[in-house]
Amino acid sequence: MQEIREKVFQTWQQLPKHSALRTISSNWWQKLDALYSSSRSYHNLLHLHEMTQLLQQNKEKISRNDLVTYAIFFHDLVYEPTENDNEEKSAEAFTEFAKEITLDIRDSRMVSNWILQTKSHLKTQNPENDLSYFLDFDLAILSSNRKRYEEYCLGIRREYKHVPYHQYCEARAAVLDKFLSCPRLYFSDDFHLSRDLVARENLRWEIDLLKSKSLFCGPKIQTPNVSAWRASIATIFELKSEGCPNDIDQLRPWLKSRNLFFLRVPLERGKLKYPLEHCAMPLNCILGSSDDQRVAVGTVVGSSVGLYFDPSFWDLGDFDDWSWVGFFFGVPKHDLIQ
Repeated sequence: MQEIREKVFQTWQQLPKHSALRTISSNWWQKLDALYSSSRSYHNLLHLHEMTQLLQQNKEKISRNDLVTYAIFFHDLVYEPTENDNEEKSAEAFTEFAKEITLDIRDSRMVSNWILQTKSHLKTQNPENDLSYFLDFDLAILSSNRKRYEEYCLGIRREYKHVPYHQYCEARAAVLDKFLSCPRLYFSDDFHLSRDLVARENLRWEIDLLKSKSLFCGPKIQTPNVSAWRASIATIFELKSEGCPNDIDQLRPWLKSRNLFFLRVPLERGKLKYPLEHCAMPLNCILGSSDDQRVAVGTVVGSSVGLYFDPSFWDLGDFDDWSWVGFFFGVPKHDLIQ
């Protein structure tokens, strides 16, 4: 992420007037960096970097590259999934910035309006050229390759971890269904021709997983049915009610006495160090710290991209602090792990 931060910072420094307004530029960069580098899983510096890369690739087609760049930097400056006025607050922040650098009032209003358009995206009526490309850059993730799209799905779910899993699946599927019903997902002709079909394939793929309540089960992992999910959760509550030990030395014999098999897999920043293949998901698991002093028990949904811990059953804080995950099964592990 440090490399991404440096590239985004370079783009920020190259904007007009910034060389003459170093203090203002530095102060605002600190605000931008702090917010986009916070606990966000998708609306972060990588999202800005991907958008500025698309801008660079299409700069000859855009009249005001500087204004589109401003819109990119500020459009998600305020991002609180529990609030409904993020775009308005982000536009207000840009207006404040524009005043400090004495940006032309017409340009300032234009960028603020562009930021507000991201609230509804596809409801925008006949956007002019630069706005079309800005909105297309923001939704370009929908037409990314499947691995990147799965990372995007995982990131959005993490940002909405306050919403119960089943409720999230239903609400997210409804939103994506509305996207699919739009005659065009991209406003510019070149994005429409090159990206629309791929985006729709990704949307249908995610919707299918959402409606089957099996999101985050990648192609290498067997998709569970709803009864398997409920059975897995029931097992967790049963184990917790029986007083599952928190000490790793006591945990192994405790599981063995219940005919449960245990497999410990290293984690690196919340991702599996070694991908699990041919696993029935979701799985019961134990999460452990590097010193084995902290152990948590719960249910996990995951894929080779990363692990997703349903917040309805976990209170982990930052799971980057956890160094291993132990899966336990009520069937011989060779039936599940190859």
